[in-house]
Amino acid sequence: MQRFEDTALEEKDQEPSLSSTKYEISLAEFPLFLLSKHKIQGLEAIVYSDKIIAENKPVERSWRVTWSNKYGPATQSAAETFFALFQIWAEVGFESPWIHFGTIRAILLRRGISSACKKDYQRILRDLHCLSNLYIEAKNAFYDSTKKKYVDASFHLFEGLVLEKDTEGNPDPTTRGYIKVSPVLLAAARKNCFTLGIDEKQFFALPGIQQRLYLYLQKMFTFQKFHVRTLSDIARQIPLSSTSERKIKQQIKKASQALLDADVIPAFAKFRFYSSPTGGEKIRFERADSQQVSLFEQDNKQDGIDANFGLIKDLCTDEHSFPFYRKIAAMMNTDDICRALSESKQFAKDASRNGSPCSIPKVFTSRIISIAKERGISLLN
Repeated sequence: MQRFEDTALEEKDQEPSLSSTKYEISLAEFPLFLLSKHKIQGLEAIVYSDKIIAENKPVERSWRVTWSNKYGPATQSAAETFFALFQIWAEVGFESPWIHFGTIRAILLRRGISSACKKDYQRILRDLHCLSNLYIEAKNAFYDSTKKKYVDASFHLFEGLVLEKDTEGNPDPTTRGYIKVSPVLLAAARKNCFTLGIDEKQFFALPGIQQRLYLYLQKMFTFQKFHVRTLSDIARQIPLSSTSERKIKQQIKKASQALLDADVIPAFAKFRFYSSPTGGEKIRFERADSQQVSLFEQDNKQDGIDANFGLIKDLCTDEHSFPFYRKIAAMMNTDDICRALSESKQFAKDASRNGSPCSIPKVFTSRIISIAKERGISLLN
């Protein structure tokens, strides 16, 4: 049996480096843990699906997380234990599939729990067993940065857990152990990890929903100057258990404002809600340096084009017309695009009531060309 050394955090108070705090980029976007402390009655899996545009083509993504009957789903405690394990692993450069976490007490200390009781040790042990029993089925959810494409994967997060002594029913702070990462997670971590810019102490001080939103926004701001998402999608990505749209909006608004006020994401400039012409409500998160906030709208032309295109393709799913929609997105302003989409949607509803089905993409094309002429713009050249 290999001899284990306790972490430095167990011996003395040592601040971790901001540059060493990391996370796997795909796991930051997809739901893996429940925010609640207990299993939700009747819940058998965490399921998420959506459609994104990659290389000008729609890509359907799906994500399903299941668990063992004995240990159930991973809750907020398991999420924090996973984050602690990930930092231990990152500190040795993901060199081995085995994460040597030392003692249970070392994990508790990393999570900021210094005065632990028997129940705390039991909870960490349950987290470790729970994490070892999670199973993920993912389609187009992992991006292979080497091959430059999305891949499918079905895997356990961890494939083995070894504890030096039997602690069943009698958790002991001197229990030592190690846990084996699956080949899929090992490959993903080595290729697609990103620096969080926050230390563990700050991260664990955040409430669960803020932790989840923090990871999500840090990923999005890595690539985008602003990020737009429907409230329903982001609620399922966190995930939030409420079915009330009003409550979901309140929870997301409160968490977003708290992150903004705390200034834990320096690039996070502002956020706002707005109604989409395709129905439902969206939230827009904006990234900017403090000196550039007032110039944000002038500096994100390409991002604006992408956002306009996103509005169009949400309602007009005719893939053959996507190049033309890109042209519209670049030449027309957002207000005119929203006007054309709204009028097309209403026209289709009226036609349907009269028993005359119509093609929304065709109506939209006709309306946007007409509006463009009003502005002296020709979309057909």
